[in-house]
Amino acid sequence: KKWQDSKVLLGCAFFHDFLKSLATLCKVLQEDELCTVRATEAVFKTKKALDKLTTVQFEELPSVKKVLARVQEEESGSYIYQGIELKGHDGALTYLKTHYTVWIEAVEKCLRERMRSQDTELLTHVMTLLATNGWERSESPSFGYAALDAVCVRFQV
Repeated sequence: KKWQDSKVLLGCAFFHDFLKSLATLCKVLQEDELCTVRATEAVFKTKKALDKLTTVQFEELPSVKKVLARVQEEESGSYIYQGIELKGHDGALTYLKTHYTVWIEAVEKCLRERMRSQDTELLTHVMTLLATNGWERSESPSFGYAALDAVCVRFQV
């Protein structure tokens, strides 16, 4: 009966998109040998992905959009998904539209709290210097100079 509740169906679709944005970070943090550069890059990618989720309307999230495209409204006003009549569709849609950013913001807050004591600008400079694969791709002969200067100034004796 739970699968007949539109809130469960749309909630699962939302959490698929939501958890997908966290997958890179989780994968990196579960590696046998933790690489600081990859972990830091993953944190920034995750933050960017979460920010992107909050700028998109709920109905436009990829998985939600696919599910909603398959929901058919009958003449009677009921909603059908793969032959199953959904209960509370309008209410579920309204609820999730108004609450989905709360969950995203809670995860962002957790990430911010974890990183709060860190100097993220300095961390970005260190990451630029340590991520040597970026050196080869750069067309600028002065790639990394600003990062090197910032790190040197920060740790100058």
